[in-house]
Amino acid sequence: MQVVIAGATGLVGGKILDILLKSPDIEFITAYARNEQTISDPKLSWIIGELPPSTMPKAEALILAIGTTIAKAGSQTAFTQTDVEIPFQLAQLAKRAGIQQVLNVSAKGANSKSLVFYNRSKAELEKRLIELKFEKTIIVRPALLLGERKENRPGEKIGQVIFKNLNFLFPKSLKAVSADAVARALVKALLSKNQGLRVIENQDIVSGK
Repeated sequence: MQVVIAGATGLVGGKILDILLKSPDIEFITAYARNEQTISDPKLSWIIGELPPSTMPKAEALILAIGTTIAKAGSQTAFTQTDVEIPFQLAQLAKRAGIQQVLNVSAKGANSKSLVFYNRSKAELEKRLIELKFEKTIIVRPALLLGERKENRPGEKIGQVIFKNLNFLFPKSLKAVSADAVARALVKALLSKNQGLRVIENQDIVSGK
């Protein structure tokens, strides 16, 4: 299988890339990045530059692991561009290129009626991806992510400290999950022969389903 991934330099995307590189089921990976990368592998090609590109490489699946924060983006408009518009434009290119699968790392709480802008934005991208009607659409909704990011997210770090000590008190639907567990869940769905729409909720990630 040939795969295209956007967001391979992020917390979850980096874990996904690592699993894909080690998987005998993956023949070739094309990964997008804004800056030059040091990771090198015979079955990996980096495309460096701003997103979205003008064309999409030949592949069977597109993985979207793009994500930022409103604080880093600078405004809700800029956040929407990064977390909704660019992933959707990539998906449109993929659809036109004949790619059969789209897999998206979303977030628990994604809901178009939410009072939280972040959650509404995640739901908007989910809705648009579903409407493109790929042969397979996978949406993964993790709760708080555990792992070391390259970028500084103070609020998330505080949450990680709290959840590491109290995670056992929460139900599976609310437990913090490692980026590695999220990546494994997504890749498992990628390689599954099942078609259609599947939403992988946080409890499914925790349970390893």
